[in-house]
Amino acid sequence: MTTVASHRRSGALTGPRSFTVVERYPVLSLTAREPGRTGPHGGEFRGIEGGLRFFLRTHPARIGDPLATLADGGVLTFVATLLTHRLNLQQSLAPPLIFTSAACLRALGRPVGGQQHRLLAAQIARLSNTVMSTDLRGQHDCHRIIERAERVDGRWQIDVSPFLTREVQEYRILQIDPCALDLRGLERRIYGWARTYCGGPTGTYALPLKRAFVLSGSTDKPRRFRHALNAIVESNRLPGINLSLSGDGADTVLTLVRQEAGRQPPPQFEKAAPEELSLEDIFGPMTPELAEIFGQTDQARRTRTHFDTEDLLLPDGL
Repeated sequence: MTTVASHRRSGALTGPRSFTVVERYPVLSLTAREPGRTGPHGGEFRGIEGGLRFFLRTHPARIGDPLATLADGGVLTFVATLLTHRLNLQQSLAPPLIFTSAACLRALGRPVGGQQHRLLAAQIARLSNTVMSTDLRGQHDCHRIIERAERVDGRWQIDVSPFLTREVQEYRILQIDPCALDLRGLERRIYGWARTYCGGPTGTYALPLKRAFVLSGSTDKPRRFRHALNAIVESNRLPGINLSLSGDGADTVLTLVRQEAGRQPPPQFEKAAPEELSLEDIFGPMTPELAEIFGQTDQARRTRTHFDTEDLLLPDGL
């Protein structure tokens, strides 16, 4: 997919990676929901991948604390990018990952003020509170998305779940457009489907409305979901992707088509460039790992992607 041009902050990732499982399935909630509240499908996603049935469930490690949402997914993108870089250099993926808040914020194209540091800490806390349970890869895994997170000498030390670490080891990772980091909610989820399923020769993927509803993990009523989907298709602003709806009622189909040529992002995705600062000004002495990533060398850009076919198990009544 052609990368969309964007005026992002200096130091922002130009080749971010994401976990395929996070892009494809409802690992992260669409929006902040009340702790313990389940969706219309009982809070558990069920599907078929590679001909095998699986389940995927998330729940809070601490009752009363919020689960991670797609708005927190940028942190996982940063983490996946760091792990991919280690993989490309044939380095160990063993924890911890060590980075500063400024490094993460700048990589995601965000401001680096004190409020942003507090928001980042809250996002890491929600990811640490979200437990993902699944048998997707043929064995039962149950881990917090971030197993451990603490600040030591002004730097974050993070242990990513063993499941997500294995996903990188097995090349189940995708390169995403930097503009996708500015998407939220259902719009961000649809981009994840497009990036996952539109990588074939045709660059096209058709998704029936019922299946899109289940795959989204939406807690809305189907009618409200359809209304939100209509608005997203009408705006048609996903980077590198064209959206369309066809059919009526239960036969409605969402079609995703990869664009052969990029387009300029809409104004709301533009980022005002701050005064020019070197990476050393922002982070202090650069580690070889961060310097390699922000330098975007050929080696840092190279990776493999992994695609599987899948189907969904629809709940009764849909």
